[in-house]
Amino acid sequence: MSGTFQDALCGGKLTMNREPFKGAIATARLRTVNLSVEALDLTNRVITLRGPQGGTLTMQVDERVKNLPQISVGDVVTVAYYEAWVLDLNQPGQQTSGVMVGSAAAGQSPAGFAARRSTIQATVTAIDAAKPSATFKGPRETVELSVAQDPRILSQLKVGQTYNVTYIENLAVAVDKDTKR
Repeated sequence: MSGTFQDALCGGKLTMNREPFKGAIATARLRTVNLSVEALDLTNRVITLRGPQGGTLTMQVDERVKNLPQISVGDVVTVAYYEAWVLDLNQPGQQTSGVMVGSAAAGQSPAGFAARRSTIQATVTAIDAAKPSATFKGPRETVELSVAQDPRILSQLKVGQTYNVTYIENLAVAVDKDTKR
């Protein structure tokens, strides 16, 4: 399965493509938020954004963001965050990872993205048929994955057995000069 994510929250401003999932469990979610630029210090590369609930976030903007001078107070910044977990029921293999980042070319509308994909070996520490879910312990953290879309998967898992789990996350940011708050 592959395609683009365009929904009412994104309003077609951000498009995120994803690779086909291969594995017994594939769970994913996309979150989007529109933030308004409240303050901008171009000299020190500091921006303050206000969220839909009124909270603010002030952060340093990396030098790789070439089009910061094109951003103005009142601009809307749309952020889309996509994450997915994919479980492979085959024997664990090599752990892999990859990162990709990009930003708009100088002079284009400010935008950027970052993508990361990591395959780790994780061990089943618990199975909960009532939820239905399975808990996996990896090298750095423990994660509970829902198998509600196909609870029969639980019968193929064994507590103490190690499987390959791939974690995918993508972040896209775009400034909408046409919409002011």
